[in-house]
Amino acid sequence: MRTTRTTETRSDSARHRRNASTNHTFKIGLFAIGLLIVSVGVVLAQTKNSPDVLQEISTAIAKVAGETSPAVVGIWVDINPGSEETSMNRSLNQRLSEQQRRDFVSLVNESGSSGSSQPQGPPQSVLPQLQGHEQALGSGFIVSSDGYIVTNNHVVGNADLVLVMVGSAEPVQAQVVGTDPPTDLAVIKISGRNDLPFLKFGDSSKLEVGDWVLAIGQPFGLSHTVTSGIVSALGRSNLDLSTYEDFIQTDASINPGNSGGPLVDLDGEVIGVNTAILGSQGNIGIGFSIPANIATYVYEEIRKNGRVIRGFIGVNIQELTPDLIAALDLPENTKGTLVSHVDKDSPAAAAGLEPGDVIVNFDNKPVVSLAELQLQVSMLEPGSKVSLVVLRKGTRHNLTIQLGTLVNKKPVAPSPRPTLEVAGMAVQNLNPELIAKLGYEDQKGVVIVAVAKDSIAGFSGLAPGMLIREVDNQQISNIKEFENALKEASQKPPILFLVDNQGAYKYIVLAVPGQ
Repeated sequence: MRTTRTTETRSDSARHRRNASTNHTFKIGLFAIGLLIVSVGVVLAQTKNSPDVLQEISTAIAKVAGETSPAVVGIWVDINPGSEETSMNRSLNQRLSEQQRRDFVSLVNESGSSGSSQPQGPPQSVLPQLQGHEQALGSGFIVSSDGYIVTNNHVVGNADLVLVMVGSAEPVQAQVVGTDPPTDLAVIKISGRNDLPFLKFGDSSKLEVGDWVLAIGQPFGLSHTVTSGIVSALGRSNLDLSTYEDFIQTDASINPGNSGGPLVDLDGEVIGVNTAILGSQGNIGIGFSIPANIATYVYEEIRKNGRVIRGFIGVNIQELTPDLIAALDLPENTKGTLVSHVDKDSPAAAAGLEPGDVIVNFDNKPVVSLAELQLQVSMLEPGSKVSLVVLRKGTRHNLTIQLGTLVNKKPVAPSPRPTLEVAGMAVQNLNPELIAKLGYEDQKGVVIVAVAKDSIAGFSGLAPGMLIREVDNQQISNIKEFENALKEASQKPPILFLVDNQGAYKYIVLAVPGQ
């Protein structure tokens, strides 16, 4: 009985506690609901004039569109496909196809010649239909009252004839002042007027994700089309659109024909040059624009010199990946870019840079990415003296470098002749024929002449034409030394290669199964 009574007492006590807990929870729930109602009431009270706010935004967009549109021009070009170089748009699409990328980028000068929307263009008498020639359209914007216009290189870079329409006037022929393929920018000029409406460049470094922007151009030939949206992201790179990449991503609708048109902020200033879209058919809400600060620099350089003269330090650099950090025995949180080669008699060599150095600070700024450092160097005048900090075998070194002048080189295609297969690649000793075709004079190592699809070598980033110079920091001269070094290195993976890709040096970590 006592035991039963005790049990009943405990059950009653537990029941009271549950009831009390339930009541307490109920009261908290009522209190929370009350707070929610109050909060909603406050929000509603604060936004009761939301139609007025929306009207203000609409008025601001309309004002900016009205003020900036007159300075936006339509561009029509005639291209001779038999010329030595194809347009950037065509070569880019071919390159992406060859690399089997994911149908990623369609440059917006692929005008909408298919479908029901037909591009608007100048009269046939103005733009002659030459046999075997191609016509394309794009956009641009006037940046001076005397007729200087900024657009994309892939719009006018290989044009035989460039026509520009300002407002509703008849198209006039434009002169190509200069082009800059590394940034996909170009400057053209129309003559005969000094009273043209023009746009001013803004400071794109002040942009923030979420800022309102307008894209203006002639998508599918529909002149002076205005679309609005926001800045979706900043600092987009590794898109294979150009050599120097720091793109603004926006959801303001960009379509074929918008290439070269301005991306403007609500102050009416140009903060970007519309360049590319994600996808192959048209706008899906992801477009890319070249930041105004890059465009300003390129415009001023072309107007002054007819081309862009860039700084040069004479190194090959690459991203510092987790695999490389582990292979080089660096701290896990190391940030910077890895120096894989230093050119002989270059500014970098004179400054004391060495392969294996990690550049962590350049011109008193932390190095965040490869793309950012490349862009930073490219926008410095030759002869400039710059301080940098490198991490060398765990020790920081302060150096000073005086920039030289960048000279572009054309790569030479390889001629594969396999002799030894390992890790899914075929390698061969250097011989006079390979040296002549690949340009590896006075070099040592073995040449990759073939890489099997889906192989360890291919997955690691090795490719035909590369010269393997080192295996785990051990220099090699021939096939035998390569084999011995590889066997030794395979006992303590990961395996680190130093390769020369026709003058472009980089470290590559060979993926080892099971590691």
